[in-house]
Amino acid sequence: MTHKQAFVCWWTQALEALQKAPELADVAALALERGEGLLASPDLMASMVRAVCGQQVSSAAAKAMSSKVLQAAGCAAGQELAQRLAALGEERLRLLGLSKTKAQALAGLSELYLQGTLAPERVGRLADAEIMDVLTSVKGVGPWTAHMILIFGLGRPDVWPAGSSPFCIFERNCL
Repeated sequence: MTHKQAFVCWWTQALEALQKAPELADVAALALERGEGLLASPDLMASMVRAVCGQQVSSAAAKAMSSKVLQAAGCAAGQELAQRLAALGEERLRLLGLSKTKAQALAGLSELYLQGTLAPERVGRLADAEIMDVLTSVKGVGPWTAHMILIFGLGRPDVWPAGSSPFCIFERNCL
């Protein structure tokens, strides 16, 4: 299965709101004009793989690593992806090039997904703070990773990834 991505459902509204801020109006208008947007994954488990693989690396490295992990799991999605990641185990995930911590994070997230704790039907009903608590209880998943999962995996609009370099620069220079 391929992991298609689409814009988060609230993207156009966000850009329209950002156009009202003088510091962001030009950027928001350009994104609207070009049809560019914030992508969300329709598959929560695949989004968790991308978030973990994206920890403290460049976008290119994150994309390459997440592609490698997803391919090793047979390009599965959802429950099947979680099962295949669990079957791979931490050692084989490490052989793909993941650090010990990232392999532990994917193993822990897969386990919680399979137990139903991180099943989309369940987390979709939880508040952001509750989801953050569950996610950050997994070894190797910190606030940044949890924020990325909230934004891209669950399409949550009111998440600010504090500590993320581009956002720190934006805060320092624009707010």
